[in-house]
Amino acid sequence: MLRNTTNISGLVSGIDVESIIAKLSEVESRVTQSYSTQQSKLLARQRAYQDANTRMAAFKDAATKLSGASFFNIRKATVDNTSATVTAQGGAVPGQYGFTVNTLAQSHQVASQSYSDLTATSLGVGEVSIVAAGETTTVTLDASNNTLGGLRDSINAANTNVRASIIQDSASSYRLMLSSKETGESNAMTVTTSLSGGTDPSFTTLQAAQNAQVTLGSGPGAIVATRASNTLSDVIPGVTVNIASVAENTRLNISISQDTLAIEEGAKAFVDQYNNLENFITQQFKFDAETGKGGTLLGDFTLRGIQSEVQNVISSAVSGVSGGLSSLADVGISTGADGKLSLDSAMFQAKLAANPEGISRLFALTGSSTNAGVQFSGATTDTDTGGTAYAVNITQIALQARVTAGAAQAAPLTADETLTINGVGISLTAGMSRSDIVSAINARSSTTGTIARATAADGTGTGNYISLFSSTYGDSASISVVSSLSLGTDTSGFGNVTATEDSPNGESGSGTGNAGQSVAGTINGEAATGSGQTLTGNTGNAHTSGLRLRVTSGSTGALGSVKAFSGIAHQTERAVNQLTDTISGPIKTETDSLQDRIDDLQKVIDKLNDQVERNAQSLRARFNRMETTINRLQNQSQTLLSQLNKNNSSNN
Repeated sequence: MLRNTTNISGLVSGIDVESIIAKLSEVESRVTQSYSTQQSKLLARQRAYQDANTRMAAFKDAATKLSGASFFNIRKATVDNTSATVTAQGGAVPGQYGFTVNTLAQSHQVASQSYSDLTATSLGVGEVSIVAAGETTTVTLDASNNTLGGLRDSINAANTNVRASIIQDSASSYRLMLSSKETGESNAMTVTTSLSGGTDPSFTTLQAAQNAQVTLGSGPGAIVATRASNTLSDVIPGVTVNIASVAENTRLNISISQDTLAIEEGAKAFVDQYNNLENFITQQFKFDAETGKGGTLLGDFTLRGIQSEVQNVISSAVSGVSGGLSSLADVGISTGADGKLSLDSAMFQAKLAANPEGISRLFALTGSSTNAGVQFSGATTDTDTGGTAYAVNITQIALQARVTAGAAQAAPLTADETLTINGVGISLTAGMSRSDIVSAINARSSTTGTIARATAADGTGTGNYISLFSSTYGDSASISVVSSLSLGTDTSGFGNVTATEDSPNGESGSGTGNAGQSVAGTINGEAATGSGQTLTGNTGNAHTSGLRLRVTSGSTGALGSVKAFSGIAHQTERAVNQLTDTISGPIKTETDSLQDRIDDLQKVIDKLNDQVERNAQSLRARFNRMETTINRLQNQSQTLLSQLNKNNSSNN
């Protein structure tokens, strides 16, 4: 765009040139102002659509929360003793549970003999080895660290499963205390010293390692459970109880129930966000007859279509729900004359108490199966969720990777042994039984990715052979195991030759195992892809695209059928996803169209502004020439007048 760089002030002519040009430019710019007004209106419409998109995203978030069946399995857990804490996972079975805390789990602690100082007395040179919680800590002592304080610092610097500290029991008496970081009998410590040339520390037990023990129920049928930790996560399925601060011989009564208030809050958020969207659309369509003004998107067909689609989903009926629940009105969510929703809390809670599964199916994406070994896991927006029965046919079952020791463990360990499983060392101590070894391995499952069981030689049933199973199913599951000891009846049975799922023979040559594999089969006769125990309908399938099943059955062939049902919240999520799609959704299409029109108007405005500026520059140039001409004529006039005056003087 051209810019004025010359300021003509009319010094010769006395004319206010800039004022004249400004007035003329203002007249010419009136057309530009008309286009700018149109552009402002389009920008306002675009902002209104962006606002609508934001409100729809909030509505979708509320719907998404309700669209998962797991939301309706939220549990509330309470305990009658404030010293205990309890939490419940979704799906924990509601009910009343009680148990007595017999003993608390505690960690193993040992202390050395007394030393008169921390930094002067030499402990000697050599090694101190500590086995705790399946991990070995080896500290080398030399002149730089062979004092009581030096040994403490070296142990803590190793950052393993043992903690070292100093106890001062009198003015000149210091003892080194070692504590296992993990509680339970399987995490007891063993300390071995190989030192010379100093005062070798010897350790005595301060606190014995102890398991937590609780008794469920009472009388002859009572069940006694022991765990290494005071956090009991598997005594009651889906419930975690922390008893660390509970006094021994204390009775705990635990109540597990559906968290109906949290579910109602989810439904209320759904209602509130729908009303927020509806209020916005109503304001856009509002017209004030007195002022003659209306909403920014008054009469907009795209917004009207969006409103209609959302309203249709909200008012739709869901098939396959038991107990006469098929619409929101059946659970106390009704539509008023103003188009907004309201929630009757008392009615909602009553329906939730009477038919929790029906409430879940009314809102969420749910499924059912006729075979206990096949479970509905999920679906996508591409899945046909109309409740049609889809036949399931399995051609290959899912397997964990497995390695079974080549020799049975017939007696407790007579020597310390280290098993290296998937690169993780697990220290076993002399005297450990088969069940102790299984417990020690399982205590490190989160790092090794394996689970140990005592089985028969082929990895089935129960027996004297230790078997390792991968924590996951599928082709990618792997296991490798090797022992620090050669085979014997008093060892773990794995031997000092590495065994894997693909090569399980090991040192004995008779170890067994198998590779992991993923489930394979079809759903509704359509192709599906297996990953571990999950079978998913292939993308592009006519009906089962994205349908996910968890197949735990150990049988192949026809395994019944599954159905998928789309509740109102799931339908809402799917509808809003399409409406707000950032590539082809109607809001995206409309805002892009508005932007194109805004850009086109800007081009016209820029062109007109350039023309106005060019005209102004042209006028300035013409006025400049006029001033120059007037100045020249004035100079000529002065010259002639001066000559004339000279002539008159000469004549006189």
